[in-house]
Amino acid sequence: MPERVRQMLPSVLSVLLALGVCWALIALTMEPGTATDAYLQMLWGGIGNWPAYLDGAAATVITRPLGESAMKAAILTLTGLSVAVAFKVGLFNIGAQGQMLLGALAAAVVGAQVSLPGVLHVPAALLGAALAGAAWAGIAGLLRIYRGVHEVISTIMLNWVALSLVDNWLVVGPLRGAAEGGQSITGTAEIQATAVLPRLLGEGSRLNLGFPLALVAALAVWVWLTRTRSGFETRAVGLGAEAARAAGIPVARRMGMAMALAGAMAGLAGAVLV
Repeated sequence: MPERVRQMLPSVLSVLLALGVCWALIALTMEPGTATDAYLQMLWGGIGNWPAYLDGAAATVITRPLGESAMKAAILTLTGLSVAVAFKVGLFNIGAQGQMLLGALAAAVVGAQVSLPGVLHVPAALLGAALAGAAWAGIAGLLRIYRGVHEVISTIMLNWVALSLVDNWLVVGPLRGAAEGGQSITGTAEIQATAVLPRLLGEGSRLNLGFPLALVAALAVWVWLTRTRSGFETRAVGLGAEAARAAGIPVARRMGMAMALAGAMAGLAGAVLV
């Protein structure tokens, strides 16, 4: 059996075992048919109801579920890249949630408050989100490099700072909604149409540019790690910081760069989310 397949087996079998146990519990408490129907609905909701489409249903029974799955896959891919990039340099970025939140906030501000043509507005919002995420992760990176603060602790704490910043200050403070004439009025400006990620299939699906963006980001990170000098040095630091330092690699610079890039990936996930 190939080594890569052997490494994947525990994860695959764990998921299959969990699905099997849950099906059995539903079947025991209700009926086997109910359990099977529930699982089929879950499957069609993820990849599209192909049997219904082949029976003559509209194409939206496929495009809408695939669009929803692709949107979630884009966010998970980008936040996964955030963790993976930091891990390659020997750091544990547990702060992707907070970095994503700040990225979403930055993308929303740029999207609502800056007026640009669409060809520039979307990249500007994405750049703002990436910079916000990088800055938030950079705090933990600097604390680790210059003060020796372990990034697991600092990134977890920064998650709560970001969450409190949004929930406990902005939502109830500057961005608080209002009630007029018995109706609730939002406290935030609408994101301009020029800043909305284009939908790839029109109104038939919410699949937008975020999914290709996540794939391109994954490819770019792979190329950087495996085909560039800085990527090689980043991996060398992750394998042994002291050995890398002895070989003349700027360890602190590579750590800071990797942490900022990790935050940028999570920030992009926030932009796709918002």
